Amino acid sequence: KQSNYNFQSCFYEDSYYNIWIGTYGNGLICYMPATKEVRVFKEPVLVDNNIATIIEDKQGNLFFISDYALVRYDLRKEQFSLLKQRANCLHVHNQEVWAATRDSVFKWDRQKEEFAFIYQLSVKKYITYLYVDDNECVWLGTTDGLYRVDNLDNPAPVCVIPKVNVLSLYRDTKGKMWVAAFRQGMYTIENGISQQFVDEQNFPLS
Repeated sequence: KQSNYNFQSCFYEDSYYNIWIGTYGNGLICYMPATKEVRVFKEPVLVDNNIATIIEDKQGNLFFISDYALVRYDLRKEQFSLLKQRANCLHVHNQEVWAATRDSVFKWDRQKEEFAFIYQLSVKKYITYLYVDDNECVWLGTTDGLYRVDNLDNPAPVCVIPKVNVLSLYRDTKGKMWVAAFRQGMYTIENGISQQFVDEQNFPLS
């Protein structure tokens, strides 16, 4: 089915096989294949009509960012709830939800139904992207470098790539980390060695 809404920012298929589309300026769209129904959620149900980063936990809760505010949607009850925590980015690892705002990292506490403080980046950088790998290392992309925290009990950050504005991170099935940087190309990290890629005209990929 084709959406008439431009400027889609993110897509997600939930555990009920519904397709969720976050947009810039047109709110949150849900397409339900079983009934072919399309639902559109906008203000005042949402904080605003700009939606980013849709993820889901194992309890059937969707989490997404709306104007840096965190919103939860209970798929079973079909209810929205605005959370106290604000966020720049979200990540799900082993069905646990992580969030970052400014220089701090939080994790969703299912019992208390709130985000609990986990870690503050000692170098005081603005976190733009958060990733937790299979070794429980926390990767923190910032506006001024990529950092890795190997042990949250002894959280000394390692600067992996300095002076890059990180847009996104992805680790492939072979364990190679891919880093997209704003106007500085694409990096890969393998066995502790980083490599940068640029286009054929020697302009950084962006």
